[in-house]
Amino acid sequence: MWQERRQGGHTETEKLVCQWVYHNDKVKENFDFRGWVCVSEEFDVVKVTKTIIEAITSSSCNLTDLNLLQLDLKEKLSRQKFFIVLDDVWNENYDDWNKLLKPFQNGVKGSKILITTRNKNVANVASVVQTVSLHEVRSLSDEDCYSLRIMNLAKMK
Repeated sequence: MWQERRQGGHTETEKLVCQWVYHNDKVKENFDFRGWVCVSEEFDVVKVTKTIIEAITSSSCNLTDLNLLQLDLKEKLSRQKFFIVLDDVWNENYDDWNKLLKPFQNGVKGSKILITTRNKNVANVASVVQTVSLHEVRSLSDEDCYSLRIMNLAKMK
């Protein structure tokens, strides 16, 4: 769990750090598949589960029943090591988190879920539902933000 304190002009910089982790070559080498899901304020377990399936398979999912979606996701996660980013999560509801994370309980050892949030309550609820490590990211200094943006621009060229 990565709880971000995204404030002021640093919001995009911290997002770049998460993207850097996601696109890092070591992450690509150590996981069989990766998925990035923007959750935001609308936290519908069916929709988020479906989006996760689509992110890891790179194809559309036509299932609409939560049970079938979770069985499909559980089956996909049980065979390969995964790295999933649930970005910008706001939901603090324990039951929603319990439902969403249920298929992840059978993942291959070493699989990871990175959850970004600006809400410490979300981080606390998610850590109760599933054993996770909480890493609170402090805002970067202006100098570090500038350096990170320069590195990112140089990598794009």
